[in-house]
Amino acid sequence: MPKKTKAIPVNPMAEEFHSGIAVLKISADKLQSFNEADHSHRHDYHFFLLAEKGTAYIEVDFEQHELKAHSALYIHPNQVHRMVKIEKADFYFLAISTENSHPENLKILEQTTAEENFIWSTKQAYCFENRTDSSS
Repeated sequence: MPKKTKAIPVNPMAEEFHSGIAVLKISADKLQSFNEADHSHRHDYHFFLLAEKGTAYIEVDFEQHELKAHSALYIHPNQVHRMVKIEKADFYFLAISTENSHPENLKILEQTTAEENFIWSTKQAYCFENRTDSSS
C-alpha cells in the first residue's frame, strides 16, 4: 500500500503583525524551541533571515545551504524550507507581506530564484548598497 504523504503547511503572517511587516531578533536557543522551524513548512510572505553571528544550515526547496555570520537569506512566499542545524547563532527576521511591498521591489524579488545565489554576504551587500568607487 502506498505511503500517505503529508501536505507541507503554509504558515500565514501572525495576527500581531497586522501592519504586514515584522522585524524580530531571535537567538538560536529560542529558535530551536520552535518546533515549526525543524519541519518543512512555507510562509505566505517574503522572508529574510539575517545572521548576526554563528552559522545555520537551512534547507530550502530540499537543498541545504549554509548561512554564516553577516549574511542574509531570502525565501520567497510558499518556498519550502526548514532549519537543519544551528551553531551559536543570532538572527534577525524580516517578514513582509506581498500587499505591503512596492511593485518594483516585487519584480526584483521575483527574479531571485533558487537556482541563483540567494544568500548574500556582507561583501556582496556592500556592492548592492554602495554604487560609488571607494577609492575616490
